[in-house]
Amino acid sequence: MNHKVSVHMPVARLDHFLVDTLHSIQDQTFKDFEVIFVIDEKDAEKLKVLIDEECTFSYKIIATKLGGVAFAANLAIANTDSELIARWDSDDLCDPIRLEAQVKEFDQDLALGVLGTRVKIVDEYGVENLHHPYPFYQDNATIRKTLKYRTPILHSSMMIKSELMFRNKGYLYGHTSEDSELLMRVARDQSIVFRNLDNVTTYYRRHQSQLSNKSYIKTHFYERASFLFGEFLRTFNPIYVVAILANHPIARNIRHYRRVLAERFK
Repeated sequence: MNHKVSVHMPVARLDHFLVDTLHSIQDQTFKDFEVIFVIDEKDAEKLKVLIDEECTFSYKIIATKLGGVAFAANLAIANTDSELIARWDSDDLCDPIRLEAQVKEFDQDLALGVLGTRVKIVDEYGVENLHHPYPFYQDNATIRKTLKYRTPILHSSMMIKSELMFRNKGYLYGHTSEDSELLMRVARDQSIVFRNLDNVTTYYRRHQSQLSNKSYIKTHFYERASFLFGEFLRTFNPIYVVAILANHPIARNIRHYRRVLAERFK
């Protein structure tokens, strides 16, 4: 049976965050979906038991020996026969209307290609991090401009047309920024519309250790810089060189602290 939406979820570990996420999916008001889980083969049977205990939605489990988010996401894409793909991290939560609101938006706008939501960053206890807000960019023009400097559509909130994902060959490169690379390639087609929903929220879980992981930050910069330089070679547009400098960790930290100070002294 084909479903309207295929929810893709790479699973790195089985923990209580995953249980909360399964409940968040179960509570979606839109029901015409299946979830494709990709997990290490040693944990596949445990995941099946957990899902059957907690949920009633349709699902597939793909067991693999190879790790990596991009590889797992591509396995899910290869096993998709739905019109729309929704990404969802195994420790994130969404409003119950997320899938319903996104499907409605795609049905109303045939030019729409990629759709995210508003994002709130929360800690391991579900408490919003007010000192590290996730900036919101709503319209196509603003999102396209921002793509050079950050990822304006959070991967865990993203819904995308399946044919668009297949046409762009899925995720081609990246360990910490595979979503950024994909969106930059999709954006080469000026007819594709990007958007974020203002009235729906994804709760993106971040731990303090993740926020202070310097090796992650460096790797993320190296990858984004390589993508941006590739776009510069394709277009010879100097804005991509400017974007490389703006993506440097020092420049990003300066912008972050400026935003924090602006919020505190409003």
